[in-house]
Amino acid sequence: MEIHIPVANAPGPHAAERAQLERRRNDLLAKARQRQQVSEQLAGLETARRSQLQRLSELWDERFAVRQGISERINSHLAPAIRVSVRQFGNPERYQRLLEDGLKNARIKHLIVAQKLANAFWPGDLAATIRRRDTASLIEKAELNPDQGDKIVASLSNSPLLFDLETVELLDEPGTENRGQVCGDD
Repeated sequence: MEIHIPVANAPGPHAAERAQLERRRNDLLAKARQRQQVSEQLAGLETARRSQLQRLSELWDERFAVRQGISERINSHLAPAIRVSVRQFGNPERYQRLLEDGLKNARIKHLIVAQKLANAFWPGDLAATIRRRDTASLIEKAELNPDQGDKIVASLSNSPLLFDLETVELLDEPGTENRGQVCGDD
């Protein structure tokens, strides 16, 4: 018994089919290489993004340290009558406004929900929770109902707002306290 192995270039009834399959194979191999390149590029960009977010956090910490140093110098001159303080990330107003704007079309009471989310999550943690579509954490930590959790995820999971949440600035909050004695008639 003789076994006949068809050659790709040989003419025959299946030559056109073989050529078509070979083109498909080459196309798939090219797409696989392209996909690998894009995946590598994406991984590099994600690493760079994480590095930039880390640097941003370091800069915020440095700025707070400068502000804290200034408040300590002021306190050294005004103590004990007046005390000045700076609370790092103490003002979430920008963060809450960002959430309010992002949730306007979510068909929920966006002002109340935005306040609950801002009080329950750091901005980066909220973005990660939404990316994971973790409605259970939203419901539990922000004391939301299941419908609100679902609508938040549906509204924000593919939104550019998630990138804004990771970089929104929580302002440092200054404070003063008058510890002096009340001046009055002697």
